[in-house]
Parts: sequence; structure tokens; C-alpha cells
Amino acid sequence: GGPVLCDLVTFFLDISGLPPQFVWRGIFLVGSLLSFAGLVLRFLTTQNSKQFTKAAKQAKGTRRNFFRYYWRPLLGTALIWLLFDIVEYGLKQNDAAIFSADESGPYRNS
Repeated sequence: GGPVLCDLVTFFLDISGLPPQFVWRGIFLVGSLLSFAGLVLRFLTTQNSKQFTKAAKQAKGTRRNFFRYYWRPLLGTALIWLLFDIVEYGLKQNDAAIFSADESGPYRNS
């Protein structure tokens, strides 16, 4: 359903004659409106069960207990993710300079 609707919205906005800078904004607007409508409908139509509300009243300090037991794995995961982002995205800025050194490379004109 969703991918087909996205293709249809893109197609109709593309053939409508709008400039390209408005086509992508229109696609984003349609997606945002549908997501907001789904969020509003979900908020208005769902209710918590009696068991959930009873358990939520009894659960005190669960977030504190969670972080007390899992702070090391969470910190380790966050640091590894940070280092991965530095390596993956931070070093990409030098790709053109590295690959342009090869005269037959794809970046020779950059």
C-alpha cells in the first residue's frame, strides 16, 4: 500500500507541471499529512487495558532501575555508534582527493 501510494503521489505531482523544487515538497507534505492523520486516529481510537493501567500505577522507579543495570551496555553501544559515524561519514570528505590521485579514477575531474 505505502510504496504504491508514494509512487502515485510522485507520478501525479511530477506530471502536474510543478517545478522540481515543489514536487519533493509536495511528496513530503502528503506523507506528513497521512502520518499525522494516522497518529490522530490512533490517539482517538485506542485505549489502555485495565491490566496495563493497573501495572503502570504499580511500576515505580522502573526507568531508574533499567539504567542502573544497563548503563554500561548502553554507554558502550552509544560510543561504538559514535565511532562508527566518525569513520563512516567523517572520512568521506577526503574520498575525492584520494581517488583523484588516480588518473583513470571516477573522481579525476572533481
